[in-house]
Amino acid sequence: MKQLSISLFTVLFLAGMVYAQDHTAEVNQSGDDNQATVDQSAIGYEALINQSGTSLTASILQFDASDSGNMTGSSATINQSGSDHDAEIEQQGYGDEATINQSGEGLGNYAGIIQNTTSSMGESGQASASVTIDQQGQQNQAFVEQIGGKWNTGEELNVSGVTQIGTGNYVDIFQNNNTPDGVGQNASVYQEGNDNVAEIYQDSEGVLDASRSNTTEVSQLGDNGEALISQSGVGGHIELTQYANDFADIAQTSSDGSGGDGNVVRLEQDGGSSANISQSYAPSNPADWGKNRLSGIGDEFSAATQTNGAQLNLTQEGSGNWLQLEQDGGIANVTQSGHGNQAIISQEP
Repeated sequence: MKQLSISLFTVLFLAGMVYAQDHTAEVNQSGDDNQATVDQSAIGYEALINQSGTSLTASILQFDASDSGNMTGSSATINQSGSDHDAEIEQQGYGDEATINQSGEGLGNYAGIIQNTTSSMGESGQASASVTIDQQGQQNQAFVEQIGGKWNTGEELNVSGVTQIGTGNYVDIFQNNNTPDGVGQNASVYQEGNDNVAEIYQDSEGVLDASRSNTTEVSQLGDNGEALISQSGVGGHIELTQYANDFADIAQTSSDGSGGDGNVVRLEQDGGSSANISQSYAPSNPADWGKNRLSGIGDEFSAATQTNGAQLNLTQEGSGNWLQLEQDGGIANVTQSGHGNQAIISQEP
């Protein structure tokens, strides 16, 4: 995996032009082997890097040294066209936005974004941090890390969206918000092509309200894709769509919280795909049931679907576990522990 080093309080530009006005930095470069680095230390800044060519590197660092709790976030955007590029954004502050676009018939591009919204300040109203990555081509890599969060805003604190079009691409999303009274997190991945891999980890153990749970949406359109998803906290919601010999490994572990639906997986697999799913919910009141569910995409209690010889291995631990599954020539291995469980499985040759 390619990494970039970012130096503090420096603006470096090679074979390009830099414009800085009203707390805005813009770099435009064309040609091969160019490098651009923008460092900003304050709140509400904007940075833009545009590059076209081959073997380009770009990095943006935005850091709020004041720790003031001001919700005026900074924004950073890197646009690259061509192959074998490196792009990295690192932000520490409040309500930051980061975007990386790598277009063209790219090969071996790397996009990395780190956002840290942890602060010693205790003010309420923390704005969310958001990430957008768009990559086209083959064997591209995308890495996202979002750490921390502040207090209740009524929306997810950490939001990530990654789109990859091509073959052999890889995305890794890590989200960790352990702030009491914080809000959940959202990760969305769309991959179109063969041999793509998506890894997502979400942790919100410190969040007290299950109605503010982690949510993940993954769509893999192509052959031999992999989706590896892990959620821990007071509730997790996953929507997964896969086609043609794909594989999914899902683990959801929830502690007791107030409200919410606990662990929910909505599943649609085609073309002989397989899924290993583990759901565990530990309520403080054993009578609090209905916290693990496997269903379909669409209506809340529609049936999960697997076609063309797909296989499901499902383990649900807790009370009131619920499963509804429709398979076309598939195999289902289901284990439910607790009381008040329900499993409805329909299989056709």
